[in-house]
Amino acid sequence: LIRMGEDTNDLSLYGAGLWPLSEVQDKQGRFEDCIANSKKLIEAFEAIKFHNGRVVGGYVLGRCYLRLGEIDAGLDILIQNDTYRIDHDSRLEEHFVLLGVFRAYLAVAERANAMDRERWMKKAKQAKKKALHSAQLRRIILPEATRLQGVYDWLNGKQAAAQKHWQHSISLAEEMGMRYELAMTHLEMGMRLNDHEHLKQAEATFADIGADFDLAEARRLLQSLAERKGGVA
Repeated sequence: LIRMGEDTNDLSLYGAGLWPLSEVQDKQGRFEDCIANSKKLIEAFEAIKFHNGRVVGGYVLGRCYLRLGEIDAGLDILIQNDTYRIDHDSRLEEHFVLLGVFRAYLAVAERANAMDRERWMKKAKQAKKKALHSAQLRRIILPEATRLQGVYDWLNGKQAAAQKHWQHSISLAEEMGMRYELAMTHLEMGMRLNDHEHLKQAEATFADIGADFDLAEARRLLQSLAERKGGVA
């Protein structure tokens, strides 16, 4: 990569192509490919010192590990990525970085024991403020940020507030035409509320857009719900 990248323009175009490719692979659940291409993206943009592009690669890479369930690895990558953003005064894509850190803290808090959860929720609260502020300026992350705000409230025992944020996330995703984010919020609500209709809506959208990993999760939750209720998914 570095040998081919003596030409800055070549590396810039190479990295720019890897970004959407890795995003699609993440949504398809092709995590090994996503991780490999995110690392190549990071290497390419570090070589030409394009810091804004580099932090995007770090965000996609860290998020991918979180989705794989490798929470510690995802957290480490996303925290290091945030440090890189600060050290290099990279602001253009900082909304992705802040969203990733918020997501990571919530993931760690949810799996933590009672003694540690409070500490991680405090970190999530600080990250939430930054992510939501950034989302008001960069609306592309607003549906996901609002969904995560609902998760934050849910983990704090504020179920009514959580559902209000999730419904807002759905409205935003519909308004913005972001079908993947729409389905993800239906999936979140279906999982948390044991709600068949939300899971079915998530299933239908994931199937339509080819999000195979999330489709499998929606179907798993539907089957589990059906088994508990003695019915059919």
